[in-house]
Amino acid sequence: MRIPSPYGDYPPCWSTFNENFNLYSAADFGFSGTKTDISRFAARYRAAHCYLKVEFKCLTLTHETANGYSVLCRLLLTYSAFECLLRALKLRENQASAFFSVQEISTVLKKVRRLDSGDALFTFMKPHLNKQHQEELKLYLSDKLCNPFFLASGIRHLFVHGKLTPNPKDVKNTAVRDISDYLVSVLFKVMDREFKKRIDAFEIAHGNVKQGG
Repeated sequence: MRIPSPYGDYPPCWSTFNENFNLYSAADFGFSGTKTDISRFAARYRAAHCYLKVEFKCLTLTHETANGYSVLCRLLLTYSAFECLLRALKLRENQASAFFSVQEISTVLKKVRRLDSGDALFTFMKPHLNKQHQEELKLYLSDKLCNPFFLASGIRHLFVHGKLTPNPKDVKNTAVRDISDYLVSVLFKVMDREFKKRIDAFEIAHGNVKQGG
């Protein structure tokens, strides 16, 4: 029987960071924050990565609604991990679009628009958000490029503060669930790529490149 890796739910290449934690600084790993910031990111990442679902005992809650809440909770955990990564890199959310190429941003936004019939979800959300989010959503709703991370943080913010449920009025009943689920995958793609890129560079710089890895 194959023994599962103890790092299975951690960011890619976490074992390299963990094994060299005491020997090198955060800057040696390509981070601008502290090693505590990196460890906090990994803890939040792990929680989001191993998350399965939320279960409800209420029999009057529909399966679709329960799934919607479950996915929103995963988005909450995942975006929290992403914020920790930004902190470890000393970046703000409005700088995060640099993680993507223009083509990648376009691909993400096209996918979200397909999942949100008539842009109903983000039209509903826009008046309830702060000025920065409203400016990004104005671009999005005008079919222009925007920072896609503000879509995720907008959903997270309104869910946490009680403005957003899985079934907002005049929004397709699967939109919140499907868009949140997709944005979770986008966030993990970015976190995985950015963390692995830095660990790969660390291994090259310190002569620890793994054969075939």
